[in-house]
Amino acid sequence: SRTAYNDKNSKELQWTLSITDEEGKIFHKYSGNGLPPESLSWSGENDQREWVRAGHSYAPVYVFVDEFGSPKTIIGELVKFTAIVYKKGSNLTISLDSAAMFGPNKTARALDKEKGEPLLAATADLIKRRYYNMPLKVNVYAQTKELAEAQAELVKNFLKAALMSGENLLSFEGSEDTYAQQRTDIVLLNK
Repeated sequence: SRTAYNDKNSKELQWTLSITDEEGKIFHKYSGNGLPPESLSWSGENDQREWVRAGHSYAPVYVFVDEFGSPKTIIGELVKFTAIVYKKGSNLTISLDSAAMFGPNKTARALDKEKGEPLLAATADLIKRRYYNMPLKVNVYAQTKELAEAQAELVKNFLKAALMSGENLLSFEGSEDTYAQQRTDIVLLNK
């Protein structure tokens, strides 16, 4: 039976919306009394100033407590981003999912034709439109430093061709990291 809530009887209600990561840990949380708002806007950053990460899944979990104190929990659809753009200091970072770029194991030594190339082409497009001729650095985190460097060079060469940039504007670096942390970051260096 669905109760119609109005301003009078909705004061007793409580709601929370938690955004949980793949381990079920709460990444970010909203809560309030009364009826929840129709929509919430969120930048993708939590209170610890951490950003959601490309290639990782997040689930919205809604808990609604009615006037009798009984909670109802609804788990929303998983959200996964292949690309995330965020600002840190004066630099802008475009973080890409390495599974989309270099296959599910993130170990290919060629760009994935189905997902990786279109993703990089769209990234080059964004850079061309908004950040033309800004120096950039490609940071790849992969299974080994050597693999990361090879992948970073691939990304750099793709962007160099797509952006028709001079060699002096692009640099790259590869680092070893755990599977969960492996990603491709394109950092636009604000002079």
